[in-house]
Amino acid sequence: MSRLIPDRATIELGLGAVPEAVTRALGSKQGLGVHSGAVGDGIANLMTAGVVDNLHKEIDPGVAVATMLPTRALTGQQIMSSAG
Repeated sequence: MSRLIPDRATIELGLGAVPEAVTRALGSKQGLGVHSGAVGDGIANLMTAGVVDNLHKEIDPGVAVATMLPTRALTGQQIMSSAG
């Protein structure tokens, strides 16, 4: 799966087992962006690992866009430190 998603891609994933499996496969990527309705633990882990930096997005560069964070995904402090 990870070979289908290039470095610097903007990803949109939902919640559940399949999106979590996809995010586990993306750990070696660089410069990913997030523009999604929901951000689960997998994307949160990619953000804290520095895989997601949002710098190469065409829309809203430098900012992760999501409308819903599950309670375990990110604390406010993690969000601020991932933002740079």
